Amino acid sequence: VKYTDDQMDVIMDDIQVACFGSPSSVDSWLKNVDRILGIEDLSDEDKKKAPGSNGYVVAVCIGNTTAKRCLESGRWNAMDIYYPKSDPGIKGWADSCFQAAGDIMEDSFWS
Repeated sequence: VKYTDDQMDVIMDDIQVACFGSPSSVDSWLKNVDRILGIEDLSDEDKKKAPGSNGYVVAVCIGNTTAKRCLESGRWNAMDIYYPKSDPGIKGWADSCFQAAGDIMEDSFWS
């Protein structure tokens, strides 16, 4: 998926949670973030170092395979990746979304 310029502005300014249903959706998200940041020609190692290289979002994944892809990308630290550890699938994914949203709200309250 390629985003419009308006959508790209929203991605970098307003989105705090990205939900991923597969490892390929993680890759697609990162390709779009790279395009927004203008870093698509950098090496993978240099992309990891770029500020906002994950779109300034926490990742909420449907299961551990997708969560592993986020971690292996080097763009998120483990504390910013949410996934159902014992109940992969839609219900566990939804529960992980609620947990991530709650953590973001709490963090915003205390900052």
